[in-house]
Amino acid sequence: MFPFQSITSFKRVPNQENGKCFACGQDHSTGLRMKFFTDETNVFSELVVPERFAGWSNLVHGGVTATILDETLAWTVIYLKQHFILTKSLHIEYLRPMFVEEKLYSIGKISNQISDREIQVEASVYNLQEDLCAKATGSVVMFSAEQMKKKRLFPEDFLKQFESSVFNL
Repeated sequence: MFPFQSITSFKRVPNQENGKCFACGQDHSTGLRMKFFTDETNVFSELVVPERFAGWSNLVHGGVTATILDETLAWTVIYLKQHFILTKSLHIEYLRPMFVEEKLYSIGKISNQISDREIQVEASVYNLQEDLCAKATGSVVMFSAEQMKKKRLFPEDFLKQFESSVFNL
């Protein structure tokens, strides 16, 4: 559990400038614009899912819930381990309905170091009443900047900018 009302009193996790990520990019005009905070053990976010991301009626679409969980576990490893990452697996349990236009909270924590490159992470989403609504366990693979360059998934200037703005260099 975490302090729902005081998430923003924690240290803000830095993000890239000009971020276009659907989940965390502050420049994505129609995205979730998630911001993350940390107590140096866990990574937290609070957000309100816009009505445009409803599934049935006023419920948050399950795919958006999956995105929130995936992004939370990703930023948990990106920040706490200071590595580039790619999600390897994600197992989700939907436990309670979540409603659009209502505040939600997510928390991520590292649960197990599987190998020198693979980390198991847990992420959870709670509603304002502090009910656990969804949870996930995922496996994330860490990459160095050099490994990411070799994969050619991102332009080099993006990797440099991300590294300089997010990692504590």
